[in-house]
Amino acid sequence: MLDAVTAAVQERRRHGDPELPAAIDIDQLDQLIQHRAVRYDRSGEEHFNLISALHKSLRNSDAQAGVYWLGRMLAGGEDPLYIARRLVRFASEDVGLADPQALTQALAARDAVHFLGMPEGGLALNQAAVYLALAPKSNAIYTAARAVDRRSPGHNPRPPASAQRVHPHHEGPGVRPGLRVCPRHAGRRGGHALPAGGLADRRFYQPRGKGWERVASPPRTHRGLAPGPRPAGRAERSAGRRRFMKRIGVLTGGGDAAGMNAAIRATVRTVWHHGGEAIGIRRGWQGLVEADADVMGPGSVSGILHLGGTILRTFRYPEFATDEGDGAMAKALKKLKLDGLVVIGGDGSFRGADKLLKQFELPVVGVPATIDNDIPGTDRSIGYDTALNIAVDAVDKIKDTASSHGRIFVIEVMGRDYGLLAAQVAMATGAEETLVPELKYDVNTICHNIEEAYQKGKYHALIIVAEGAGRASQITYEINSRLNRPVRMVVLGHIQRGGAPSAFDRILATRIANHATELLLSGKHGVAVGIVANKFKTSPLAKKGGADKAIVLQNWELAQLLG
Repeated sequence: MLDAVTAAVQERRRHGDPELPAAIDIDQLDQLIQHRAVRYDRSGEEHFNLISALHKSLRNSDAQAGVYWLGRMLAGGEDPLYIARRLVRFASEDVGLADPQALTQALAARDAVHFLGMPEGGLALNQAAVYLALAPKSNAIYTAARAVDRRSPGHNPRPPASAQRVHPHHEGPGVRPGLRVCPRHAGRRGGHALPAGGLADRRFYQPRGKGWERVASPPRTHRGLAPGPRPAGRAERSAGRRRFMKRIGVLTGGGDAAGMNAAIRATVRTVWHHGGEAIGIRRGWQGLVEADADVMGPGSVSGILHLGGTILRTFRYPEFATDEGDGAMAKALKKLKLDGLVVIGGDGSFRGADKLLKQFELPVVGVPATIDNDIPGTDRSIGYDTALNIAVDAVDKIKDTASSHGRIFVIEVMGRDYGLLAAQVAMATGAEETLVPELKYDVNTICHNIEEAYQKGKYHALIIVAEGAGRASQITYEINSRLNRPVRMVVLGHIQRGGAPSAFDRILATRIANHATELLLSGKHGVAVGIVANKFKTSPLAKKGGADKAIVLQNWELAQLLG
């Protein structure tokens, strides 16, 4: 009613003298009240539509939509205590023990509405809604309660003797009156507290392994009971470390590669899934030393799977190799307070990650991302498949023109120190010649082979050159000076880096980044994660020797044989 009176006064002043007292009559007030009822009917369909939209937004971890629908409800005149009750219910049903603080936040919002009233209490409701949206989700408590409710009706057995009240003559030191403690299970979780007859083996509460549940859940046995005391094993030690691995950074270093955004997305959402906090480091190593970072929620990585490049951007920091750079890095790490770091990049980034681990004792894992595919320990690096397909598509188009005009084309692709990209582009496009950094070549021999091919009826010639094997412009000049045929040059350059990542790279990046983050959260670090023969493999960040040149030579030989 007070809101309607306020609206009536504002409407009166808009159409009259703002300095004069605003007089309103009963008819005006009745019209405004009816108008407000039309905007939002608490018992109508719109009421249920909006609360459903709010609930689904929180369940989908979409904080932006959650704030929007909450605002719509408050603006429409919904009872803020009703919203608070729904948030409390959501905290128990959909978050549960995945984040025990969720219920505390929801109850605090309810108390704030009681204590402050509106509109001030609306801020607390918004805070609770955002917290619930970003929290890990588990309905294990709700499912447990439902499972008990659905047990066979009429079947109400007595508690077992070990759970019944203590008779007065059984009471003793350390035993509270009225409570029986089974000596075999004193001090343990679990115990034979369920009645026999089909219920003893039932597990009503089954944690989903989300957030806090992953750490707090007791070990399971065939009866669903916790075993007796025993020395902590690998799983327990790992869970203990996980408790303290909460603030995880992620950066992209070196050259950009298609699929980096998919890796960022997998890292961020894996961290939040386990109840941690993901910190995005902007501008790569330069951003890390400047502590240019911010929290990335699950919603911040929505809609980036198909994007090329990296949303975090990537800058190098050569000063990291100097004493001055070390001092700046130490200050930045102290400011950021990271518990661990996921580095997405190539060999240079992995060397930097290894230094962070050894010199600054920061737990780090590496995710291989480079279009050169020159990182040992993985069959494919993120970005290589996309770059290969982009180069093949470009060469196919050039081949159409080369064949139409009977020309020779020298096409330069990326590959400064490793020629696998050039060799596989040549194989996939049927190029006549392939030049890679791993092998020396003779221009006279190349010209002889091309001329011989023309004599046998060929209409064109394609020469694929890795940038590390020589400059396309120089090779074009050399061939042109020896053959009386038109020679053209194309440098594909950075076009190979950009564009939407292929499905293969999106899946590869998602799998590797998720697994690397899981390892970091479990306490394993100082490794780069790869996939070999479709199985995850870890290897040291700092590797002796380079990429396997034998693979390049095998591909080169086949391309030359069939070209």
